[in-house]
Amino acid sequence: MQAALDRFYKYLETVNDANNRDRWRLGRELIEDLRAMGAPAGQALMQVLSAANDSDERRAAARLLGQLQVAQALPLLKDVVDKDSDLLLRRAAAFGLRQLQTPDSMPVLERMLSNPGEDRFIRLSAAAGLADGGKPHGVTGLAQIFDEAATDGRGREMAFRALSNLKDDRPVPFMRQVMASPVEPGYRLQAIRYLAAQGDQQSLATLHVLMNSPSEQPSIRDAAAQAYSTINRAK
Repeated sequence: MQAALDRFYKYLETVNDANNRDRWRLGRELIEDLRAMGAPAGQALMQVLSAANDSDERRAAARLLGQLQVAQALPLLKDVVDKDSDLLLRRAAAFGLRQLQTPDSMPVLERMLSNPGEDRFIRLSAAAGLADGGKPHGVTGLAQIFDEAATDGRGREMAFRALSNLKDDRPVPFMRQVMASPVEPGYRLQAIRYLAAQGDQQSLATLHVLMNSPSEQPSIRDAAAQAYSTINRAK
């Protein structure tokens, strides 16, 4: 455990060193060191999360418990989300829960997502974890958060990225909607490319309209034309 704690504090020092150009690469290497240590690393991180006085240390430990998929940390992470007064720490614990991907973590994520009064970023972590775990309401939750964030932008890019990273046909209805809606053009462009990658035949009619619309931006018209051609070739 002491060796794991030493690696953890070295990780914190490395990633917080703004002058170190290699800090993220070195940080990943230290995470892999912790992963190779197995159970002692998980115990060390749980000790930091439950007993450390420094909030930065506790947040890092919560995230790493998820990255290392320490299943035993589920009750501790859940307790932080449910009871801690530090919102940033609660968000870090929710992120850790998102990454656990165990059968026992799914009901916890479902409860977090279903609470409309919960912090948006905590619900976003819950939705992403459910989507990654193959749960349809995770995809629905991410789409709802994307729409909810239209007024202030908080979490919108993260919700869209989580949907894009699924790389299967579950987000296709959402992407069709984004493609045809008056949202930020960058989202529309990514949605068009996603539909092309999925070979979505049902989007052909809309793509045809977009590629021939004089009111659309050239980037959207060109992307729609390329997607239309790609999908037709895949028939």
